[in-house]
Amino acid sequence: MQIAKGIEERILKNGSTVYRVRFRLSPSANPTTETFTDLADAIAFRELIKKVGGAAARKIRDASDSSVAIVTLGEALEAYCAHVDTYAAKGTAKGYKSAAYNTWLAFFTESMPIIALSRSDIEKWVAWQREQVVKKSNPPRLYSSKSIKNAQGILSSVLSYAVANKQVSENVARGVKIPSDRVARQPVFLSPEQFESLAREMPERYRAFVTLLYATGMRFGEASALNAEAFDLAASPPTVRVFRAWKKGARQRRYIGSPKSRKAIRTISLPAGIVSLIEPLVIEAQRSGGLVFHSGGGADRRLVESNFLEAFKRAVQRAGLPSATTPHDLRHSHASELIKNGVPLPVIQDRLGHESIQTTVDRYGHISRDSWLSAADVIGEALKLGGVVR
Repeated sequence: MQIAKGIEERILKNGSTVYRVRFRLSPSANPTTETFTDLADAIAFRELIKKVGGAAARKIRDASDSSVAIVTLGEALEAYCAHVDTYAAKGTAKGYKSAAYNTWLAFFTESMPIIALSRSDIEKWVAWQREQVVKKSNPPRLYSSKSIKNAQGILSSVLSYAVANKQVSENVARGVKIPSDRVARQPVFLSPEQFESLAREMPERYRAFVTLLYATGMRFGEASALNAEAFDLAASPPTVRVFRAWKKGARQRRYIGSPKSRKAIRTISLPAGIVSLIEPLVIEAQRSGGLVFHSGGGADRRLVESNFLEAFKRAVQRAGLPSATTPHDLRHSHASELIKNGVPLPVIQDRLGHESIQTTVDRYGHISRDSWLSAADVIGEALKLGGVVR
């Protein structure tokens, strides 16, 4: 006897009553049923089918004794982002949402219950994501391993937050391996002579800026946020203090906030030779109360990255440098020159503002191998002098 839409009551031979929910695993599949001993559970299961579909509802029932209070991926993401908004920089949560909707939510959909996710599901998503083209990319390009890893990190954080809230028992996304078989872009290391050629080709309004990038290894967003207060050009040696950086807020709007990590807040010594180049700009910023490096028309106007990039590309071409050279390569070149001249990696870590020494080793450790032969020669000579080897 049907007692509600999609629910049939049956009395068994032993006299007990059961409730069968009739549904389809997919719109084109043949009807099937699930049996419950409690009417409330049958009704809850029917409502769950409406919310997530028959296949997912059955999977949830297989994974859990209860079909009540099921949290979906979309709901879990919203809850996690609300949590992130309590402590992270403005725009961070919005960026997480955008990344999620472009990656794993495009595969699983918002209505996917988190309790129905398995590790194999996450691995299937990774395989699918590797074949997807990045939206609005010109020319078209597939998602990089780094982008997929970042998206997987967001999903893992969402599920960890759900575990903490006792909405799911396990974070199935944690530790899922991301393939890294695509060729990564190799940094371009500019020698001092190559950098001088580049600087000569840059428009005068950008010359001091690129010189500071090469001389300090600062990130673009850090250097373009500097004010007069950051500089102590009378110190010995002169210094610049990094304590601000441009950040992305809602609707991609930029604002000045703290740098990306605790270690990124740092003081960097400056070569005395660049003081005369920077000092007039610092004095101007003191008078205006604005930025040392700006786009003109007011010292509070942010240096527009797109305009700078166009000028940089033209200078690279005119200087005869590798076409792949980017402004971030000035940071790589800074580290390269320090390593070649024997500066220890921990010092370079502090100078670049890396949170972990492992980051410094991973990115620049291979450069120091160039000095292995000379190091071996030095110790070899010492052993000869000591009579240990002949």
